[in-house]
Amino acid sequence: MIGMKAISIVRDFSDTPTGVFREDSEYSAEKFRKDVLIPALKQGYVKVDLSGTFGYGASWLQGVFGTLYTCNKFSEEYLDNHLEVYVSDQKDKCYLDAVHRYIDEAKKFNVWCNVKKLHGIRQ
Repeated sequence: MIGMKAISIVRDFSDTPTGVFREDSEYSAEKFRKDVLIPALKQGYVKVDLSGTFGYGASWLQGVFGTLYTCNKFSEEYLDNHLEVYVSDQKDKCYLDAVHRYIDEAKKFNVWCNVKKLHGIRQ
C-alpha cells in the first residue's frame, strides 16, 4: 500500500508508555499522538501495533486514540479509513478492545456535540 506507515509503539516510542500530558511523562499519550501518530496520519495510512509494551494505562490509550477522534483536524471518516490499530500478540488483545471502546465513545461524543451545535444547545 502506497503511503502506509507501520508504527510499533514498543519499537518506535517506548516499552513503558505512561501519562496523558507531556508534563506527566517523557512517554505521554500527548507526545505519541502529536509527535508520532498525527504526522504519520498526515502522510497516509497508518497501522499501529500495541503489542510488546509493559502495559498501558486506560488514560494513555484514551489520551491517544479517543482524543485523536475528538481533538484534531482529521475527520472521523478520514481516521476510519487511514488508521488501523492491532495487536501482533493476542495476550495484548485487552488493549485493542479498550482502544475500540474509546474510539466508539469519542464518535458518540462527536455526534452529541454536532447535535448540540445544530440545535444551539450550550453546556
